[in-house]
Amino acid sequence: MFNDGGTLYNAGRDLNIFEEGERGLFALLQATSPAAAYDAGARYPPPLCHPGTRKAVLRDLDGWADRSTDNHSSIQWLYGPAGAGKSAIAQTFAQSCAENSMLIGSYFFWRSDSTRNNPQRLFTTIALQMAISIPELRPLINIAVLEDPLAITSSIEKQADALIIRLWLKSLINQVDSIRRERRRACVFIIDGLDECADSHDQESLLSILASIIHRCGDSIRILVCSRPEPRIKESFLGPELSDICRWMCLGDTFEASNDIRRFLVDGFRRILTRHSLSMQDILRPWPTSQQIEYLVQKSSGQFIYASTVLSYLDEDGDVPAERLKVVVGLSIDDYAGRDAPFAELDALYHQILSTVINQASMLRVLAARMVFNDESTSSTDSSRQFIQLLNIPLGSLHATFSSLHSLFKDPSPVESGFKFCHASFPDFLLDRRRSLHFHIKITSGHEYLAQCCLKQYNITQVPVALPDSTVYSRRNWCYHSLRARGTSIERTCDPVPILSTLCCALPSNCTVRRGLAVAACVPLSRGIGALGY
Repeated sequence: MFNDGGTLYNAGRDLNIFEEGERGLFALLQATSPAAAYDAGARYPPPLCHPGTRKAVLRDLDGWADRSTDNHSSIQWLYGPAGAGKSAIAQTFAQSCAENSMLIGSYFFWRSDSTRNNPQRLFTTIALQMAISIPELRPLINIAVLEDPLAITSSIEKQADALIIRLWLKSLINQVDSIRRERRRACVFIIDGLDECADSHDQESLLSILASIIHRCGDSIRILVCSRPEPRIKESFLGPELSDICRWMCLGDTFEASNDIRRFLVDGFRRILTRHSLSMQDILRPWPTSQQIEYLVQKSSGQFIYASTVLSYLDEDGDVPAERLKVVVGLSIDDYAGRDAPFAELDALYHQILSTVINQASMLRVLAARMVFNDESTSSTDSSRQFIQLLNIPLGSLHATFSSLHSLFKDPSPVESGFKFCHASFPDFLLDRRRSLHFHIKITSGHEYLAQCCLKQYNITQVPVALPDSTVYSRRNWCYHSLRARGTSIERTCDPVPILSTLCCALPSNCTVRRGLAVAACVPLSRGIGALGY
């Protein structure tokens, strides 16, 4: 019943695939995005899971696509942070489905490609793939386009209805016994990179249409959607249209990501040693050390993009891989000024994500504060709440500022996680001016901002009886942040004397810094800090 789903792109190169009278399919081809399919030449070489890795994820997807199992979730949402390897999983699963005659359509969004950064060509592309993959649909789709040529340029809602839903239902009514037996196999659509669809309203509309396809066509179709956990996408999956028919699949360490990355690195280093055997002949073995590998696994934070970027950097010609590894792990960095950036690919990803923020000044101020926030001064349960309170920024403003950065922070959102980073490599990027450029953050700026936030927590005229969490943090950490902000503008932006006097009264009589604060209240701030005995 099924042909190879990749035939579409031979069609783009050889129009003889269309028989006489198939002018509808030829017209449909003109409205598709040939670069969007899993086997498109424009995507070569496509991202793939490294051999032996991602077994748990792929096994789970195979089970979900099996219609013989008791599975009522016809839509699967595979989500995770930037660089987690979602596209590689989607690509590998697509190839597996094609080999097993289960794939009837795939579409890989890409922000930088105007033909596939919006949904206008999604359903026309899927419809042509279906015409090629499912023989009994071919004449139906051809006739549908001939009878309504405007369908291929109409709204995506009409495209889906005219070219997919109606024709799928018609084929189910007309199918013979042999086709019914074949249809017991899953019919899989794969849509990757939904967050790369530039307009969030289009993302919501598209998901609503996918829900309609499942509700009207039944469980004969399985749809895999892969994306970052952006707010609008998450809200749609939580909505009434999708919540009952969708299963969420988070790419966390539940699927042994760290073990897979370790294997990926070990195999990659082995390949590099073979390729660079001459330049590496004087390097002591074993290389790299187990400690270096574990360092890289930890820095990856479950995201393959970091490990992949490291291996690509080490594998470049013109240098000794062992020397480049020293750069990656932070050794002899000054010796490499002006050389190729080790993390160019990763840095480009971070730049692309951060560039979507409108209020970048506020974003960088909060990020700087989060990087210096003293988590050790309080329990992990209270730290997120204390940090949000300390900022004293309306929650609505925080959510709005960080609405496009969900992929960089832990679930459920940047604000709700207390701005805890997904990637251990992200702070390294922000602190290195050569990498982050205009997104560079100075640690002293973070301490200055939090020192000011701490001062603002105190009531200058009276000491409150019951102190909120943020004030408790302020009492414990104002000196800590002030000391580390020395040399910044805090001395010029705050009048410390009355506040220091109030702080002195607020502290318990046996507090070790009370005497120092009393002295500090009588002298300029920079000298008073020194009087505390630090």
